[in-house]
Amino acid sequence: KINIELLAEDLGAEQKQAADQILELITESIKTSRSLTAELSPPMLYQQGLTAALKWLANWMQEKYMFTVHLQLAELGFNQEDHNVILYQSVRELLFNAVKHAQVNSARVNMFKDGGGYVRIMVDDSGVGFDPDRMWKDTEQGTGFGLCTIRQRLEYMGGRLEMESAPGRGSTFTLIAPFL
Repeated sequence: KINIELLAEDLGAEQKQAADQILELITESIKTSRSLTAELSPPMLYQQGLTAALKWLANWMQEKYMFTVHLQLAELGFNQEDHNVILYQSVRELLFNAVKHAQVNSARVNMFKDGGGYVRIMVDDSGVGFDPDRMWKDTEQGTGFGLCTIRQRLEYMGGRLEMESAPGRGSTFTLIAPFL
């Protein structure tokens, strides 16, 4: 961007217009990149933890998609940064799935520590639901990678993904991760 700005100073009127258009595209690309970075992994996730980041995500989903996320979040003191990132990104993916596929305008997120030493985050909606067996078959055919990725990441950290869904009955996803 700086090089284009410097170059534009020495150009004639005709070339300056083209340089200004390039500069505008670069500026917009930088803005979009920064916004996307914040959406994927907001700074507050690292500064204030998972609970604050999930609250931010709920507000962002409302502003961006008019999608209401009802939160019930226990303050866990769960500060394992790599786990927080995986859990945040997983909840984000599940909420986007609800926006895209569930045909509803809201979902619920409930986070708590169970008696077995695990953090559980339940994401559920009362949408159209789906057949989980078919979804895993679709993954083999090139779709459904978001859920597959969530499952793999949770298993890698010693957790798991549970899901309940049926056509016409909504969906409930439970992220289960060791509490460290």
